Amino acid sequence: MSQVDTDNETTDPKDGPDDHHHDHGDHDHRWLQIIVNAQPKEVDDRELSYHDVLMLAYDGNPPSGPNWSISVSYSRGPVENPHGTLTPGHSVKIKEDMVFRVKATDRS
Repeated sequence: MSQVDTDNETTDPKDGPDDHHHDHGDHDHRWLQIIVNAQPKEVDDRELSYHDVLMLAYDGNPPSGPNWSISVSYSRGPVENPHGTLTPGHSVKIKEDMVFRVKATDRS
């Protein structure tokens, strides 16, 4: 996931007020709230990978190892992908208030 570039938040004296406002508006427009395991999360991308969703679900520390199986399902998505399952190596387009359910199972 990309992060917001804060360098554009400073005002360059040669830029007019409209230029600065335009940059700020672009950043505001990029943030979306999604729901991951019943928790609201803010993201600044229009597409998330399986890995991105795992990082959001487990605060950057998902369970790992040969006995772990993690499934990701989603609903309330855009027209292109309103609901389904997200698998490793794949991405999905997202929209505001899209819901993700991440479930880890220890097969040991």
